Amino acid sequence: MTNLPLRPSGQAERHGEQLPGIAELDRFLGYGNSYSNQPHISMYQPHGYEPIQRPDTPASTPSQTSRGSSPAQPVSTEAKKVKERLAREYEKILRCDAEDVIHVYCGYDPAKIQTAGNGVLAGLVGDKRDNALGFSALLESHLRRDLLEARAKDQNQMPGIACDDGPHVRAWRAQERKIIQDAITRGSILPGTLLDAGDEPQCDHDKKSKSCNQHGGDDHRFCRRKQRKRAFGTNLPRHEHAFEQRGGRVRKVRESRLA
Repeated sequence: MTNLPLRPSGQAERHGEQLPGIAELDRFLGYGNSYSNQPHISMYQPHGYEPIQRPDTPASTPSQTSRGSSPAQPVSTEAKKVKERLAREYEKILRCDAEDVIHVYCGYDPAKIQTAGNGVLAGLVGDKRDNALGFSALLESHLRRDLLEARAKDQNQMPGIACDDGPHVRAWRAQERKIIQDAITRGSILPGTLLDAGDEPQCDHDKKSKSCNQHGGDDHRFCRRKQRKRAFGTNLPRHEHAFEQRGGRVRKVRESRLA
C-alpha cells in the first residue's frame, strides 16, 4: 500500500507548487512522455482528513476515499472534460456552418426559429434535427443526380457496363471522395467556398448575451448570417469567372475531339 501525502488547502501555493497545466494533463493521459507512466497522482484532502491509501494501480482506477471526504477529481477526469468541451465547441461550429450554407445558397429558412435553449447557445437559428434532415436530403439529391449523369455517359459509350466499372462513375466518385477528404484535412467546410470570409473577424458573443461583440448586432446568429451573405457577394464574381474559364476549357476539349 502507498501513502499519498496529505496537503492541507493552500499548502501547495505556499511551497510554490502549481497545479498541472493542459500539457501536463495530456502527458498524464499518455499523449506525452514517460510522465504518464508514473504510478500515482497527488491528491489533495481537506485539512484534518487521513491520507488516502490505495494499492499501486493505474491512474484510471477509481481511488478509494474515506467516508464523507470530498477529494479533488482525478486529473484524468478533468482532462477528459476539457477535451469533451472542445469537441462540443467544434460541433457547434460545424452545425452553424452547415445551416448557413443551406440558408445562403438555397434561401432556406426554418419554419420555426429558436428563441431559447441549447440551440440558441450553439448559435443555431433553426432546430438542429431539422437542419440535419434538410442538409442530408439535399446532399443525397445532388449526389444521386450527378451519379446518374455519370452513369448515363458510361451507358452511352459502353452499353451494359456495370455501374462500378464505368470510367465516368469511377472518376466522379474519386472527385467526391477528394472533396470529403479535403474538408476533413482542413477541419472546416467553408474555406474556398462562396462563404469563405478569409481573415475577416468572426462573430463572437458572451455566453449570457445574444449581441455580437465584433459587429454590434443585436443577435449574433443573424449577425453571422449577415456576414456570410456579405462574403457570398464578395466571392461570387471570382467564382463565376473561374466557372466560365473551366467551361471554356471543357468546350475546347470537346470541339477538338469532334474535329
